[in-house]
Amino acid sequence: MKFGDGYRYGRAIAITEVLQCQSPQSQASLGGCGTRLTDSCMTTQSPPAGDLTILRRALDTIPDLHISQNKVSLTLSFGDDGDRLYVGWDGKRQSYRIWYQADANAQADSSRENHAELVFSLFQQLPVTDGKPDAVQLNSVGKKATIWCGNTIAAVTTNCQELVGLLTEITLNNALLIGGPVQPECRLQNPDEYFLDVAKLIRFTVDGNLKLPRQNWRQTLGFDLVDDFITIGYTQAAGQPYREHVIPVVMLKNHAFGLAEAGASIEEIAHFLKCHLFIVKITTDEAELLNNSPNGVPGQTLKDSMPKGWCWGDNPLDRLLKAGIHPSLTRQLPKWEPEKYERSQPRRSLRKTLRDLLSRNVI
Repeated sequence: MKFGDGYRYGRAIAITEVLQCQSPQSQASLGGCGTRLTDSCMTTQSPPAGDLTILRRALDTIPDLHISQNKVSLTLSFGDDGDRLYVGWDGKRQSYRIWYQADANAQADSSRENHAELVFSLFQQLPVTDGKPDAVQLNSVGKKATIWCGNTIAAVTTNCQELVGLLTEITLNNALLIGGPVQPECRLQNPDEYFLDVAKLIRFTVDGNLKLPRQNWRQTLGFDLVDDFITIGYTQAAGQPYREHVIPVVMLKNHAFGLAEAGASIEEIAHFLKCHLFIVKITTDEAELLNNSPNGVPGQTLKDSMPKGWCWGDNPLDRLLKAGIHPSLTRQLPKWEPEKYERSQPRRSLRKTLRDLLSRNVI
């Protein structure tokens, strides 16, 4: 199986879940997988077991994993080959399970090989089970492999994160034939390359006084094309999934160009973007709540602005928190220190300087 280069970045992201409200027994069900809370995990309650919508939002944060939701299961497509596994809730066992079905596309292509034994061996390498002796099974006819992960979303996300790595060099050859392999949104060598490329474009636009990149900035800068490595968390409310930039992108764009006009280097602009360009998975109801929440300035809401008094370098999540939205984060956010990059006097073009002098009758 071939993966985009985003995989290498995704393997470094630690998938976490809020476990402080769970009993010691439920934490023990993780089987010592090493999941650890971070200070940036905001939620204080565990999601209800078996909720596939919330599980999907958690899994959406894993790069190179593509998900579709059915009534009773999720279909997981791994990498560019689109190889498929399935996730669902086993009510009788009170556990999430991941499984492979060998004959899923038998009618479409009867020549496809049975990889159930291979997947069974991969499942045996996963770090989290429900702790029972038969947690990993190969059925009697050898066409279905299943692993029961336990009753927490952290257990499933930990295993799926591991599967992304285990399936890197393997093809299960069971992708959907209609429509071809899953097409990734964006494939770059690493996130730093993207942020540097955008910073170079901003620097070039400012130095050359170019208008077109500013007019079509959202498409030009690709803020909607790199969700794989800017998604940082999800909420646990039930509802239709919705992607939301943590800080309104128009504010990011304006400040990034402002830094360039103030003389910031390409590296400084790239670091600013890396510390502020984030996506969280919320619900459409939460998005509507955010859009209608006042930001503290009369007549303005949080739809396109941050709370009153917020400054660059403050907590990027303040906008969501003020609206009552508390995401669970999947990684620690980098800290930006504006005093390192802000310049007291912005660079001014000769034309603008002359215009100001003329308007004041200085010359």
